[in-house]
Amino acid sequence: MLSNVRGSLRLSSEAWRYLAVLASISIIAMYVEMVVLPSLLTIERQFGITESEASWVLPSETLAGLAFAPILGRLADNYGRKRVLLATMTTRITK
Repeated sequence: MLSNVRGSLRLSSEAWRYLAVLASISIIAMYVEMVVLPSLLTIERQFGITESEASWVLPSETLAGLAFAPILGRLADNYGRKRVLLATMTTRITK
């Protein structure tokens, strides 16, 4: 993945592809959280809850991710990382 050319390290095209995929995943994750932030006030009103109760919306997604990490890891072992990553990202984008 890395090659040393005259004292400087260069990434291979495969490494750049991995980097692009990981950057895209990070951007999508940040976008999803940014979309939720402005809607917290609406969530409070719709459900008749307090601000502190509505603030649990953001960490709940992270907690769900933590809970599903071992399951997704097992699925990745059985079906392949690419398939599981594609399925989880498709689910995240379309929700």
